[in-house]
Amino acid sequence: MKIIAVDICFTLIKKNTTIDFIEFIFRNNKIFKIKNYFRKVISLFSPEFSRKYLIYQLKWFKREELDNLVEQFFTFYESSFNENVLEEIKKLRENWMKVLLLSASLDIIASFLQKKYSFDAYASSILWFKNWVCTWKLDFDCSFWGKVTWLKKIFKRDYEKIDFSNSFFFSDSYDDIEVFKLFENNYLIVNNNFIDKRFESEKLFDKVKKIYV
Repeated sequence: MKIIAVDICFTLIKKNTTIDFIEFIFRNNKIFKIKNYFRKVISLFSPEFSRKYLIYQLKWFKREELDNLVEQFFTFYESSFNENVLEEIKKLRENWMKVLLLSASLDIIASFLQKKYSFDAYASSILWFKNWVCTWKLDFDCSFWGKVTWLKKIFKRDYEKIDFSNSFFFSDSYDDIEVFKLFENNYLIVNNNFIDKRFESEKLFDKVKKIYV
């Protein structure tokens, strides 16, 4: 079985979808803007706290409300899609490969994108809802090693059937290095001509195809 696994933030989309989505929701809230300024300062020292603080803002939102807001968000930022990445995926899909979104972004975002582009599945961080109301907590965090874990959970027994030597992975981040190592064919999405120097010490770096956006 051959697959195409695609990261979302700064890969399929030109944004950090979790941060930008929540900022979009509260874009007219003056109090949030003040707090968000300090959140950005803190994020320089503690990115994980910054992320948790933003996700906390989703508390008490109903699932249906968030789904509607995600649709509004991508309508507003329609130009934020990396068209050259989408084009490359489209070419690879002609070989009847399954396309999987593999991202630390929130499931409400990944689910929308999966339906929009008729991808086969998604693996993402999962918001915990109680009685269809967001608790702000994550039921699963797909960051770092979470992506490898999620791949195994999604495919279960079929995980061993994945032909990684003929499958493809798209990402912009060195944080996904363990996923890069699984796949024989990798695409590194280069934003603003920046390549993390840590990639250069990896044996796979010379074989990685680069897409500049």
